[in-house]
Amino acid sequence: MHFLRFFSIFFVLLACSHLVFGQTEEYANGKKLTIEDYLALATKKEQEGLARDASHYLNQAATIYWEQKNYDKAIQHFEKSLQLNESIGNEQGVSGISSNLGMIYADRQEYGKAALYFDKVIDFRKKGKDKVSLIACYINASVVLNNLKDFTKAAQYLEESLRLAKETNNADQMKSCYGMLSETYEKAGLADKAKENFEMYRTFHEMIQRDKEMVYRQSAEEAKLRTLLVEAEKRNKELALFSAKAEIKEQAKTLNAFDSANNALTASMTKQELALFAMRKEARVKELELEQHQDKIRRDAIIRYGLVGILVFLSGLALFIYRSYREKRKTNWQLKRQNREITEQQQIILAQKDDLEKAFEEIADKNHNITASINYAQRIQTAVLRDKTTLQQLIPDSFILFKPRDIVSGDFYWFHEWKNPNTGASKILLAVVDCTGHGVPGAFMSMIGSNLLNQIVGANITSPEKVLAALHEGISSSLRQKDTENQDGMDMVFCSIDKQQKILETAGAKNQLYYIQNNELVEIKGDKNAIGGKTQADASIEFTNNVVYISQPTMLYLFSDGYQDQFGGENNKKFMTKNMKTMFLEMYQKPATEQLTIADQTITDWIGNRHQIDDILVMGARL
Repeated sequence: MHFLRFFSIFFVLLACSHLVFGQTEEYANGKKLTIEDYLALATKKEQEGLARDASHYLNQAATIYWEQKNYDKAIQHFEKSLQLNESIGNEQGVSGISSNLGMIYADRQEYGKAALYFDKVIDFRKKGKDKVSLIACYINASVVLNNLKDFTKAAQYLEESLRLAKETNNADQMKSCYGMLSETYEKAGLADKAKENFEMYRTFHEMIQRDKEMVYRQSAEEAKLRTLLVEAEKRNKELALFSAKAEIKEQAKTLNAFDSANNALTASMTKQELALFAMRKEARVKELELEQHQDKIRRDAIIRYGLVGILVFLSGLALFIYRSYREKRKTNWQLKRQNREITEQQQIILAQKDDLEKAFEEIADKNHNITASINYAQRIQTAVLRDKTTLQQLIPDSFILFKPRDIVSGDFYWFHEWKNPNTGASKILLAVVDCTGHGVPGAFMSMIGSNLLNQIVGANITSPEKVLAALHEGISSSLRQKDTENQDGMDMVFCSIDKQQKILETAGAKNQLYYIQNNELVEIKGDKNAIGGKTQADASIEFTNNVVYISQPTMLYLFSDGYQDQFGGENNKKFMTKNMKTMFLEMYQKPATEQLTIADQTITDWIGNRHQIDDILVMGARL
């Protein structure tokens, strides 16, 4: 059904009843007026208090700018003209100019502004009786709303234009409305409605094509019959004229010959012979008169038969026209019957629509309440997580890229500066955690995990492998995984940084980390065990502690699996760890603020217009 898109746009351009591109050129002193002339006249008329005349000249200037695609100037002068018409209460002028402004903003793809002007035109057109113009306004507005992805309002406008088209019994407009409705419902994801309206569009299209073919055939036959009639009349006239000319010519020839012979004989004949000749001449004259009479009878017969033929021809033509008229009346009757059925179906659909709207309102209320609750949960989660910028106080050249898939996240970051209560030595502790699930369930797990990390470090447990083991026991205990079917848990990586000793200690539960030294990227993989989970709840789990010496400049990267597992790109594939490593190697020498921008823009471009499938979390720190 995508072929309807071109048809929809084409119909709208034809339907716009207030375009002024074809304005009448004006002259003064034999010279065609220019833009400057129009603007000067507009200023003069406005100073004279003639607002309507000033508006006319402003419209002429704006239209020329519009034709030149100088949209800013066109908008400037149309809006001034609009103000003049509003000041004198000229609603007709306000409507026309608003329509032009709507079309200009649509040309500029500023669909929000275009929609505002078209709505103003619709409000005015509703007051009048010109249904054709109102249909055009509805369709213009629906095209703009489709571009704004407001498919619900676009469908409402198209349904209203369809209702008006039914009232005027305009099959072409009904076909167009059904086609555009099919496309709109398809974009809105309402496949059943899209299919239903497409079937109606196809029905009207086929019916209109049949009517056009019948009218064309009828017109062709009528033209053919009229041509035959003209030719027959022409032949009859030519035949009669030829016959008359031939008869006159023959008679003249005969009489001339007869007179010549008569004159010759008269000179040599006796009286008796002349008398006999006179008698014979008289008999010959009567014979000629008889022949003329018979020729006249034959000509009359030809004309009579010709007229009979013409009458038979006209009778056949009348019969054909009558049958065509009867067929057309039958088709119109079928169309009216189908229209009644469509109206009845529409009434049923409207009743169902009312029920659906009530259901949608209830769902919308519930959705609003749920969304409000989730938004409140987001505020709680944000309050639990430390401000990302606080990490820069501990590690100045650092960043955190945090992109939840939903309003709240199952991924969370954690950092803390721990001081030894005995020696006063300090360590910086970092963690990136990926909890089971997304959204609200994941957010609950993230809050539990964050709280347990605070408790574990508060008990002066800072060695990464011990922190993970203690966190595993805390999750299993908090969720009572030994006694329930709950298998929720988390994957994570935990780091302890001793800047004085130049030592980095790390442990991972299924998650790895990368660090870069001397332009070489090193991967430290995590253990295969996760934190928590039913299958591991009965056993004590040990994690591996890894030590990295950071006496030379080191760039550290901690992350969840959301970044490398995101689908996108030209072939809609995963980003993969290979691309992630390449990105880190290319950007690690840049300041952390630039690295954050690069990482964010890279994954945004990779996703494109697709859906983010998981929470995304990346932490970087230069040690």
